[in-house]
Amino acid sequence: MMMNGRAGDAKPTMRRNSAPSSKSMRALPPGMPLLVGISIPTNIATAIFIWYLTPVIIVDAGGNVADVARVVMLYYLAAVFVGPLAGILSDTRISPPVLITVGGGTAAAALLLAYQLESFWIHLFSVAVLGIGHALIRAPQLKMVLNMSQARPGLQRIFLVSDRVGALIGLGAGAILHAVAGSGALIVAVGILVSIGVVGFALSQMAALVREKGGAR
Repeated sequence: MMMNGRAGDAKPTMRRNSAPSSKSMRALPPGMPLLVGISIPTNIATAIFIWYLTPVIIVDAGGNVADVARVVMLYYLAAVFVGPLAGILSDTRISPPVLITVGGGTAAAALLLAYQLESFWIHLFSVAVLGIGHALIRAPQLKMVLNMSQARPGLQRIFLVSDRVGALIGLGAGAILHAVAGSGALIVAVGILVSIGVVGFALSQMAALVREKGGAR
């Protein structure tokens, strides 16, 4: 402490206000990247591509209601066969964020493939691949939500509501965009949405790992 002026007078020292830590500035609320980047885009993609566009495309190609049911069943068969495998992998060998990222990338690739190669058979293939991607997402996503819900009990309810909201948004926006711009524009819009979501989720997980390693030092 420095002496200044009369004897015994202490020069006041300036205290610097501590700047907010990078952790508090950059950390997103728990579950937000998973909700906004994965859960909502997944439900929007299901509503638009599977429930709305697939029946329209099949009927335009001369199919009937039975044909629509068979094609849509490809999506849900993927969930039946791949879903349990994704659950086992997320419990044993592969971390849930990695599986979710792979599933999101697979879903985005299926949508963009359907846009680039517009044909009936490519659409069928894209339906099956989208089902595989979403099956890789759902079990690890549920595991992450259950883990985070231990600290935030209301988080699980938020994700359940997002399922309904995402589906409603998808059906409403899909009908409007399809009427205005057509099937191709609608498919590429959903593909871009899913791509942005999975990239954002992956970056948030990488940032979380960096913060954890920084805090462990």
